[in-house]
Amino acid sequence: MHNLPRLVLGAAAVSSLIIIACGAPPRDRVLDILPDNPTGQIGGTPWTMTKASVRRSGQDGGTLDVKLFGMDVADCASSSPDAGYIIFNMPAKVGKRTLQLSLSDLGGPDNQTITFVTPPSSNNIAVDGVLNVTEVTQTSLTMGLLAKGGKTTDVNGTFTATFCQ
Repeated sequence: MHNLPRLVLGAAAVSSLIIIACGAPPRDRVLDILPDNPTGQIGGTPWTMTKASVRRSGQDGGTLDVKLFGMDVADCASSSPDAGYIIFNMPAKVGKRTLQLSLSDLGGPDNQTITFVTPPSSNNIAVDGVLNVTEVTQTSLTMGLLAKGGKTTDVNGTFTATFCQ
């Protein structure tokens, strides 16, 4: 009976060492997406989304073609010659997609990047972050994004956009 307390303490110590050695489970980055309009910086210049251009195409839910602009542009614009913007494609379904790129499987379904465009011709491809679609209807999309493309390029926030026709 006297060994039981030592046995319990020993088991607790071993459990603690295993937890410390393995580390805590990784934090779900979706929890870090801000509920506000996407904001950040593109190439070191402050940026806040003012307009989204989202097209939906394809079968079985389809694909989203997303463009986020930091200045007023025409409805359903495809680019902005005067200011930085963000572009990406992704499946049109609710859920999160971690940004990642596997060079050994370029066409793989798990690859997901976003591109920060700085006109006239500079692109910064981000593979650090997460996209989180919370709602897709027949006419609109609500999603959040958190992405980092180096020290001077990042975005964080949530938006709702009506699909372009």
